[in-house]
Amino acid sequence: MPVVTTLHTVLCQPDIHQKFVMQEIAARSSRLVVMSEYSSRVLQNVFGVPGEKIDLIPHGIPDLAFVEPDVYKGPLSLGGKSVLLTFGLLSPNKGFESVIQSLPRILSRHSNVVYVIAGATHPHVRAREGDRYREQLQALARELGVEREVVFHNRFFSPRRWLRRWARPTFTSRLTVTRHRLYPGHWRMPWAQARRSSRRPTGMPQNFSMMDAER
Repeated sequence: MPVVTTLHTVLCQPDIHQKFVMQEIAARSSRLVVMSEYSSRVLQNVFGVPGEKIDLIPHGIPDLAFVEPDVYKGPLSLGGKSVLLTFGLLSPNKGFESVIQSLPRILSRHSNVVYVIAGATHPHVRAREGDRYREQLQALARELGVEREVVFHNRFFSPRRWLRRWARPTFTSRLTVTRHRLYPGHWRMPWAQARRSSRRPTGMPQNFSMMDAER
């Protein structure tokens, strides 16, 4: 039976074990699907996968109707606010601290900003330390005097629920601190909403750290 493997993350600097596992997956797969040219190059140059075995299917985005943001903000008591949103599973490699530490300066110029962190704690993080990381973020917000401007929604959001509830932030931030996540869906979703998106660069060119997706 043919095996087609879709790779969301391709490590550019794998350790010996990671390299062996990826090469075994490639050997047992009839085709490998990646979401970027960069991932294709890494597979070929780092893991020795033949280019003819790799297919590129770019990461898609949902087709959303364009509506006024306040239609979504009202039910969340965020009407009139500029919503800075980070969403997805909570873990220490996503730069939440950087945004919270920036809030005092942001609020000094834009007093109506609120930072929403929407997502449950990553199950691996929860198994290891419970909700300690979330509590550290809450403590940091209190220390900086911005606890009222940082709103936590501690739950998992399916794509359908996410689109209903968070479809129109003013600005989406995902400051990933690892270089392994190349083109996650979190970064692409704001493009479908015609909103601004900020993401620390990983495998992409450095000048792509700020993506202004407004159309």
